[in-house]
Amino acid sequence: MGDVEGEHGRGGGGEEDSDLSLRIAHGSIELCSATEIAIKSAPGQGRTRSTATDTETKMQHFDVGNRHQIKDAPPNTWATVHRRDVVTMSELARRGFHLVDMSGEVWTMHREG
Repeated sequence: MGDVEGEHGRGGGGEEDSDLSLRIAHGSIELCSATEIAIKSAPGQGRTRSTATDTETKMQHFDVGNRHQIKDAPPNTWATVHRRDVVTMSELARRGFHLVDMSGEVWTMHREG
């Protein structure tokens, strides 16, 4: 009988363990349902929503072809640049842009307002 109690104490089975598993599964289902409802009822459903505020300009990709436009970029501008284009990246940094995301081949920079 000592072996059975030892297994039960380690989560080896039993009625209490199955009740706990059912409660955890039921709680997970409720959380998933709540998430789906929140997503479906989100404002702007069916449209692309922007995270930029009214004072921010849309993201622009800078490279050797439009590097001259960096100096004209207004405050609160988002920019992308290829990670190997160090000349353009240096010009962006010189004009007040800072790195925000360095994942992948294209990096994101932002100029504060």
